[in-house]
Order: sequence, then structure tokens, then C-alpha cells
Amino acid sequence: MREKATKQLIEAYSYFLMDIERDVPYLLGEKFSNPYYISIPENWFTTEFPRILIVGEEGFGTYGCGKQGEPCEIIDCHDVESIQNLNYTFLRKQLGKEVGDINSSPFWRRFREIAKYGECAWSNIDKIHLLRNWNCKLSNKDRKLLHSINTRILYEEISILNPTHVVFFGWYGVSLQHELPPLFKKMYPNGLGDNSVWNKDVVAFEEDGRHYIFAYHPNWGYRNRGYEDKVISVLKEHL
Repeated sequence: MREKATKQLIEAYSYFLMDIERDVPYLLGEKFSNPYYISIPENWFTTEFPRILIVGEEGFGTYGCGKQGEPCEIIDCHDVESIQNLNYTFLRKQLGKEVGDINSSPFWRRFREIAKYGECAWSNIDKIHLLRNWNCKLSNKDRKLLHSINTRILYEEISILNPTHVVFFGWYGVSLQHELPPLFKKMYPNGLGDNSVWNKDVVAFEEDGRHYIFAYHPNWGYRNRGYEDKVISVLKEHL
């Protein structure tokens, strides 16, 4: 099952990349990272525990998923499997399953806490980010360009991996509008700028037989007392 799903992922990524090369090749330029390609955990389809897909915004910051050399080897964006392996090795280190540096950022602290409750995979709603060590997220203009292509790659990942839970570490309205329109309408009933559903809260929806949980980014959560505990509480309610 994992082998078949991996082939489906690679095919989806090839279409995603072709769309970018045809419609917005600008986003494959020197100042942007390689696209972030996820790898399926070994026990993903055999585990008796929840399968939790965690969705962030950006990938490797200045490392660029193998685009900038040290401490990562340079990898061409068409080499999907090598980038998958790079990202998966990094994830395993953060979860203590492989020897390596542990990132103590709020993002990874929340990730490791959630991982206590199921098998976790890691994706990003924006597959490309800026190559700099501060504020590497895309501008709204570039984010709209990235999500103007035909392929809805996060939707494809969710369809292939079939997680029981999808946990977003942020709201990502512009990107969500393209990737998962039914969820966007629930999160933003009056369109972008409407935060009435989720203002300073953690919210959960059920859609197509799986649970979707949305929370503020952990950087915000750790600055607001009790919020991180609430993220875990809402997750446990939906396990």
C-alpha cells in the first residue's frame, strides 16, 4: 500500500511541477526553495493509531529542501525521491527516531506533543518558500501565483495519504481557498478577512470522514498562556 501511494505522490508532484514550469516559472528561481515533497512514514498504512497529517506553511527555511548546498546536498527540483528522503530524514530526527539535531522551536515542540497520539506525517500548504533565514514565507502576491495553478497539491496529498486527522498550524486563508474550498467556506464564511469562526480559538470540522483541526501558529500559541494545552485538548476530543 505504501509503495503504491508513494508512486501516486510522485506522479502528483510531477504534474504540480509541470504546472509551475508552465504557468509561474518565476517561483522556481534562485531566491525560492525547491518544492516541498513529503514522504510517507513506514507504518502509515499499517498503524492502529490515528494517522495525523500536520500542515505547516513553509519547509526548510534557508536550506531550501536541497537547493543551497551545506548542510544539505544540492538536489534538482525534479528529483522528487531525493527531496522526499531529505525531508523524511529531517522529520525522523525531530521525532527522536534518528540521531540528529533536535529543533526546539515552538513549531517542533507542538509537533512532538501531537506525535504522542498517532503516526504523523508533515506537509506544507505552501510548497515553496523564500530562501532567507527570517520571514521566509511567500508574499501574498507570490502565494496567489503559487495557488493559481491547476493542481491542488495539498488536496492530492490528503487524498493519497488518507489521514484520519489533518492539523493545520495556521490559518493560511489565501492558500486554503484554492486547496480545500469546502473547508475555506467553513473557516471564512464571509470571505478573507473574516475571523469570526476562529478568533483566538482552536476549531475543528469533520469533512469527508476525517477530522480537520485549525490552530494559530505555535509561535503565537506559546506566547498566549494555555493555548497550546487547548490545541492538544481539541485533538484528543477528536481522536
